[in-house]
Amino acid sequence: MRRTCLAACHGLTLLLLATPALAHAPAPMAGLVEAFWHVLWSPLHIVPFIAIGLWAVLLGRPAIWVMPITVPVALVLGAAAVLVLPPLGWLPLALALGCVSAGLLVALAVEPPLVLAAALSAVYAAAFGHLHMTDTARASLEFTAGIGAIALLGSGIGVAAGLLLAFFLNNIAVRLVGFAAACFGVYAVAQIMG
Repeated sequence: MRRTCLAACHGLTLLLLATPALAHAPAPMAGLVEAFWHVLWSPLHIVPFIAIGLWAVLLGRPAIWVMPITVPVALVLGAAAVLVLPPLGWLPLALALGCVSAGLLVALAVEPPLVLAAALSAVYAAAFGHLHMTDTARASLEFTAGIGAIALLGSGIGVAAGLLLAFFLNNIAVRLVGFAAACFGVYAVAQIMG
């Protein structure tokens, strides 16, 4: 069973590394459906949220419930901040670095107070929402709802995967997946820096 789980994690890592890091390619649909298509085009849009879910598992209760709910709420607030903040050109790099950070927080099993962990997750999610709403081609309520749903789904997948890995293996397996997420973030940074 351990070999199967480790092989699955290894395969997922290879799959993520084989996919382009950037997802800002034309999507054939609009609104809510486009948000899902946009995320499927690049794992950089969901891997950090999965890592946040994994981190919540390592932090235990109530983080397992608080962090996945904090993420989409902060994302929507970040998207709404577009009304008062100018576009921030450095955000794509910041998001890729956030993927590295989220993965390292899991890999190193950092255990800050819940308020700080939720705040860090919220800052990342708000920046993610803000970046995606500054793109006027995608700026819509439906698209915002879609990326909010993806953030919730991603952190939920992270919680579920973390609980399963911790149950069938141990927290070391959860931390290894966090390390894989950090490696993917480094790959994304390299792609952005080009």
